[in-house]
Amino acid sequence: EGELRRYLDALKPEAFTAHTETSKRGLAEAIAEARAAGVAQTIDQASEGVTGTAAVIRDAAGMAIGALIVAAPSLRLTDRLAELKRLVREEAATISRSLGYRAPG
Repeated sequence: EGELRRYLDALKPEAFTAHTETSKRGLAEAIAEARAAGVAQTIDQASEGVTGTAAVIRDAAGMAIGALIVAAPSLRLTDRLAELKRLVREEAATISRSLGYRAPG
């Protein structure tokens, strides 16, 4: 949490589209939601008409070493957003397990 707070304190958010989240509070909430869900999804935030869905990839030590990211035209995903989130989360977990990661619990 301390590292996240320092990051947000130093951050100067820039809007890429009219939908880009630029409030630090909103960004903190989005990060908390992504952590809880194990996947993040943005719609038209980085680029108009593009939905991005991502999940972390971890190594055997549990360190985040990358992400699985799917970017697709938003219009093609309107009724499949939840399905895409589930698939990206599951596939990132599969990759992490292949790298030796074992989720706690």
